[in-house]
Amino acid sequence: PRTMASPVSVAAATATVLAHTEPLPSESLPPLSCLGRYLAQPISAPWPHPPFRASIKDGYALKAANTPGTLNVVGASRAGSGISTPLEPNEAAYITTGAPLPPGADAVVMMEEVEVVAAAASQSTGGTANSPTTKLTRVTAAGAKKVKVHRSIPPGHEVRAPGSDIPAGSLLVAANCKIGAAEIGLAAFAGGAPLCVFRQPCVAVL
Repeated sequence: PRTMASPVSVAAATATVLAHTEPLPSESLPPLSCLGRYLAQPISAPWPHPPFRASIKDGYALKAANTPGTLNVVGASRAGSGISTPLEPNEAAYITTGAPLPPGADAVVMMEEVEVVAAAASQSTGGTANSPTTKLTRVTAAGAKKVKVHRSIPPGHEVRAPGSDIPAGSLLVAANCKIGAAEIGLAAFAGGAPLCVFRQPCVAVL
């Protein structure tokens, strides 16, 4: 007579199947074609992030050794548009959040912590251009010509160091990870090169 096979648990059946299978060969595909696939090789950061010393706050980039004191504002550094000219002693540059520090600057002071002592008349909101002191506001910040810092600012104040978020060479996505939207975003950060993923298997159910 025909006998029934003993039931096998899902875990045992899975272990049996895996014991007789091997990873499929890999292939390279554009990141956007890899959604739902499994990564065959890890993704690493090719460069640090941020790639430069970046300001944490809106304010003024300066030399810490020149504080406290009155500084000449010689330019503006904005995200995507930095300053290449080094700051001289007793100089500062208006800077926005995320923008690179000018060469020679080693600290940032928030604009709420300084006073404008010389500002463009068309941008002053706290008096005339000849006022001895004009409180700094977001309107006058970029138009300031001279600012006074009332306290000592330590080096590195309000500054993100290069690689403070992601050091160069650090692991972004490990091998064997299933690729989702977040992993595709990290691949884009890493340069958007084709990803090495495992080929998809063909499965039949008997």
